[in-house]
Amino acid sequence: FYDPMIAKLIVWDEDRPRALARMREALAECDIRGPKSNVAFLEALIRHPSVVEGTIDTGYLDRALDEVLKAPSVPPAPLLALAAAAVLAHEEAATQAAANNSSDPSSPWAMADGWRLGHAGGRRLVLNVAGERIALEARGFGEHYEVQLPDGAITIAGLRMKDQHVSCRVQGVSVQARVRVDAQSVLLHDGTQRWLIERVGAYAFAGAAASSSDGKLKAPMPGRVVLMKVKAGDTVSEGQECAVMEAMKMELSLKSPRAGTIAEVRASAGDFVEADAVLVVLE
Repeated sequence: FYDPMIAKLIVWDEDRPRALARMREALAECDIRGPKSNVAFLEALIRHPSVVEGTIDTGYLDRALDEVLKAPSVPPAPLLALAAAAVLAHEEAATQAAANNSSDPSSPWAMADGWRLGHAGGRRLVLNVAGERIALEARGFGEHYEVQLPDGAITIAGLRMKDQHVSCRVQGVSVQARVRVDAQSVLLHDGTQRWLIERVGAYAFAGAAASSSDGKLKAPMPGRVVLMKVKAGDTVSEGQECAVMEAMKMELSLKSPRAGTIAEVRASAGDFVEADAVLVVLE
């Protein structure tokens, strides 16, 4: 329960800027699925001015954790379109590979270009990123695609995928990113930030809309609850300290995401909790 570690990542170079650059590259290559990890946190930390300039001290994160811990977000539209195009290219390659190994590799039924009689057929993609369900409509094949996003269409031209690196022109602008695609997800990395995007069945029942996470105070990482400072029925203000956790050899102050009344407290002092465990629920 204390300081759970999957691995240590250590880099070396001739000076600090080069070592930091190598560390950024190594972290970008990390892909850990299943257990929770702090890779995204470390990527933000290694770019923070206090680390880059070598001024960080052991108490810094206690004072300014909010500067490093960022809320999950949806990637910018050009990167989201690039991820969608990479999914289509991945599926086309898989279909072609299966056709090549079949008894009729030239069969027109082995094509994955979405062709329809009289028009270019669209392919529907549904992605879940940062808790948001995004439905896309994509057309194209090979190196050229048009992806219809909620805010408009984006064109992808000259798509190249090699060793999980993707390059293309998005709306005429050259873009490069790391993209790892499998049947369930897409790991997208623009060189600074990562997004793990879940692939959802195109016509899967979505159920009732998920409630907003604004009313839930969650553990930012695995650790032990040291102090619970609120109880059900208490009125709290936005930013008020509700709990204190111990994790990664530091104490974390967990604050209310908004003003309201405490509906439920789901943890007590001494409890060990996983990352994203809901500790407090507001009405």
